[in-house]
Parts: sequence; C-alpha cells; structure tokens
Amino acid sequence: DHKPIRVDSLYGLANDLVPEWRAKANAAAPRGAPRLQLVPPGDCTDAPARGYVIKGLIAPRDVACIFGAPGGGKSTIAPHLGYEVARGETAFGLRTKPGPVLYVAAEDAHGMKNRVAALRRRDGDAASFYVVDGVSDLLGEDSPDLAALREIVDDKRPALIFLDTLAMSFRDLEENDAASMNKVVAIARSLTEGGAAVVLIHHGTKAEGSTPRGHSVLNGALDVAVQLLPP
Repeated sequence: DHKPIRVDSLYGLANDLVPEWRAKANAAAPRGAPRLQLVPPGDCTDAPARGYVIKGLIAPRDVACIFGAPGGGKSTIAPHLGYEVARGETAFGLRTKPGPVLYVAAEDAHGMKNRVAALRRRDGDAASFYVVDGVSDLLGEDSPDLAALREIVDDKRPALIFLDTLAMSFRDLEENDAASMNKVVAIARSLTEGGAAVVLIHHGTKAEGSTPRGHSVLNGALDVAVQLLPP
C-alpha cells in the first residue's frame, strides 16, 4: 500500500528542490556576451577611426540634416553632394569616399530627376547614384514604403541616403510632438545600421531659422546640421 501524496506535500518538495536545481542550471549554463561593455581610456585611445563619407562633414552612420528656408537651395546642394559621393569626386573641396547613394525624392521626384540629368550632363555618369521614386510615407514600422526602402538598402548597401524632404517622407507627421519626432529619429537611425549616413532635407524654424523646424528632439539627435542661408 502507498500513502496518497497530498498537493501541499508536492509544493513542499518542489520548494525544497527548485533552489538546488536553479543553482546547478546557472552553474552549467554558458554565459553570453555581456549587455554592457566597460571601455578603459587606453581602449578609447586605440579605437579605430570612423572614416568619412564626405571628409570633415559626414561620417558613416551619421544622421544629418540640411535645412533652410524654402527656395534656399537645399534640393540643389544635396543631390550635388550625393552625386559627387557616387562618383568619388570632391564636393566643395572636400574629399569623398565613393559608394552608392540613394536619393529619396518624396517631395518632387520629377524635378529631382531633371536636376540629376543636369548633373550627369555636367559631370558625367554616376552609375551608383539612384533616385528613389514612389515614397509617400515612412512613418511607422508597418509602413510598406519603409519596408521597401529597407530592402533596397540591404541590396545596394549605400554609403549615403537622402530623405527629401522630411515632411513629405513622413506624411502627416506632428513635427512639434516629441514622440512623433522621436519616431523619425529612430527610423533614420535604423537606416544607418548597414553603415550608411542618412541626410534629412528639412525647413528651418520661422522665428529665427537657426535650427531645423519642429521639436528640439530632432536637433538634439543630429550628428550634423547644415543650414543654408540666402546670399
């Protein structure tokens, strides 16, 4: 005959065995890579240089912004910079490291194609410069445009990505809302994961114009900000 085991007895046995089992499991389990790293000054000194896309201006994985008043030349200067990166030629006297360039023409794809055609007539061909037509909204992780753009980024492995303009690339964006602008920054950062720098083409503030328009979250998150002023 066997005495029946009561439920409270099973709980008691489990409570007695679990601490011992956990200790053995933790001792046997291999440790993964630490989540945080401790970097002493010597390692900071020996860290490799980040390199550059445009020397002295834009580095790999940067999130940058070219901003200014409407009609200030943003969509003329920006494709010129990208075209010279694609050709591996100097831009405004600055050396470039050649690589593919994606120019997302969300505001005026037709006009941008005309500008690029003019660049080709002036400077010659740049086979790795691509105008991306058809983007209407990158806002949100479920955006089909964002998914399609990420596929192109994975395929072309660009050195430089332009989003022209921020407002038209992220349609219905609440520019003065911190959470919304944080999403823009997060999406821009996600596009740099393969090593590309991302340049946002944007407008300046109406008041004094010395910072990009919208919540200060954007300005604070930028690695580079270039303001274009009228002559």
